[in-house]
Amino acid sequence: MQEEDEQLPPLIQSAYDQEDADEGEAWLISYADMMTLVACFFILMTAFASYDTKSFSKVAKEVKKYFRGANVQDKDEELTELITKIRAITQNREIVDIKSIDNGIEIKFNSEYFFETAEATLKQDMESLLSVMVDVIIDVNEEFIIEAHGHTDSRPLRSRRFKDNWELSAARSVSVIRVFEDNGFAKDQLIAIGYGSSRPEIPDRDESGDFIAKNLSRNRRVILLVKKPSEQLKLGLGHIYQENNQNN
Repeated sequence: MQEEDEQLPPLIQSAYDQEDADEGEAWLISYADMMTLVACFFILMTAFASYDTKSFSKVAKEVKKYFRGANVQDKDEELTELITKIRAITQNREIVDIKSIDNGIEIKFNSEYFFETAEATLKQDMESLLSVMVDVIIDVNEEFIIEAHGHTDSRPLRSRRFKDNWELSAARSVSVIRVFEDNGFAKDQLIAIGYGSSRPEIPDRDESGDFIAKNLSRNRRVILLVKKPSEQLKLGLGHIYQENNQNN
């Protein structure tokens, strides 16, 4: 007959069983301590992190569009909102005409309200208006592409500063674009183009060859285009003029 295993008293056996269980789960304590330290580390990293607010907002906006199913309609809604807001800040002014175009909006100003004759320095009140307009555009979409087109009438230019109407129109468009650059737009979103007198809205002269005063005034204009970010745009004379002046 085999010798029966020695049986411990119940109280002592229970103590041994509890000790074995404690030894089997002891790793959980170390694991919990480690996870607590890791959590504290990331909390501190987050607390001391320095965020690029502009980039963060841009990413958040794109993520939001993705989850709500952004499409062409979203872009159209942005343009409609932009037109409404710009009309609101210019409602009592006769100097602006706003209309939709295929890939954005067009805002037209009579250049006489922006500049003195044969000058390219913005008048103070017009610079203030543009600054407000910049804030409105950024509020709708900070990635819009901005084009400024300068146009003159066909009369010969008399100026010591500018050689001809090409240079004058380019310099005026650059003056407008600088307001956008100074108020937060990146250079690669901005285009300045000078057309001189090459694209009149209406003829400057009557049938006898005499200048028509009201037509001259209408052809002297600044056109601002606000285009959807996806558009591939070409650089014009005004942009070249701007770069050359920066290098001189």
